[in-house]
Amino acid sequence: IDRVRTLTAGRGADVVLHMANTPRSFVEGIEMLKRGGMMLEMGNFADTGEISLNVHRHICSKNIRLIGLTNHPSTGYGPALRLLERYADRYPFAEMVTHEFGLADVETAMHTSMSPDSMKVAIVPGLHQDIQSDAD
Repeated sequence: IDRVRTLTAGRGADVVLHMANTPRSFVEGIEMLKRGGMMLEMGNFADTGEISLNVHRHICSKNIRLIGLTNHPSTGYGPALRLLERYADRYPFAEMVTHEFGLADVETAMHTSMSPDSMKVAIVPGLHQDIQSDAD
């Protein structure tokens, strides 16, 4: 939150993409927003517990837009992709993908996605990783 405030001269972020799957960081995302900012909530796609939220302070007085996406409804892809396209020149979205796996490595990808060493894990159909045999 402090880093975002420093980078924005105290104003806050225009847009926050929350993908962390932790309820505590949900409130932190809201705290990072500027007045009138927008947050896309994509991280809590499963029940991760409850949080304490001050509706007046976190939502109303900041006049934020909060958009929740879960279970990947088809109607969510268009707005999300337009948002990424709109801000692609300002934010390094591609750098957020820290790991890529092919379909054969889905189990490893899932475990990696829950590790603190990953940010965003992508499963890329057709991606073949070099597999060395014992003979090599």
